[in-house]
Amino acid sequence: MIDAFIVEDEIPAFERLKNLVKNHALLQLAGTAKKGKDALEEIERLKPQLIFLDIHLPDISGLDVLKVLTYHPLVIFTTAYDQYVVQAFEHDAVDFLLKPFSLQRFEHAVEKKNTIDPAFTGQLNNLFARLPAQMDYLLRIPAKVSDKIYIPQIECNRLL
Repeated sequence: MIDAFIVEDEIPAFERLKNLVKNHALLQLAGTAKKGKDALEEIERLKPQLIFLDIHLPDISGLDVLKVLTYHPLVIFTTAYDQYVVQAFEHDAVDFLLKPFSLQRFEHAVEKKNTIDPAFTGQLNNLFARLPAQMDYLLRIPAKVSDKIYIPQIECNRLL
C-alpha cells in the first residue's frame, strides 16, 4: 500500500479526492490538511509516500509548502489553474490533475507514480548528502519497494 496525503481546501474537491484515494486498491489515506501550514506539520510527522497537493490554499500556496518541507514525498498537484503546470514540474511533480478531473485521469496519475518509484530521487539525494566525499565511486544503490528491488544507475556528483 502507498500512504497518500491530501492537501485540499475546497470541500467538494477534498471529498472527491478522499473517496478516490480510499477506494483505490494501491492507496491508503495517511492524512489530510486544508491549509498549507497544517500540511507542513502533518507531512513532516507522517512522512507519506505520495501527496495530492492543491496549489491555491488559504494561507500559503502548495508550491510554498514544497519549498519548506524537509521530507520530500512524490507529489501529484490538483488544481483548477493550468498556469502552474510548468512550476509544478519544476518541483518534480509526478503529475498535474486539472480540476475537475475524471477517474481515468486520476488512475493515470497514480500509475505514473509507480513508474517514478525506482529513482527515489528525493530519498537518494538525502542519502548521498550524508555520505562522505570519498564515497564518490558509488554508482548504484539497491532500493526495495514492496516486493521488488530496483537498482538505478546513479551518478553521485549529479545528485549532490
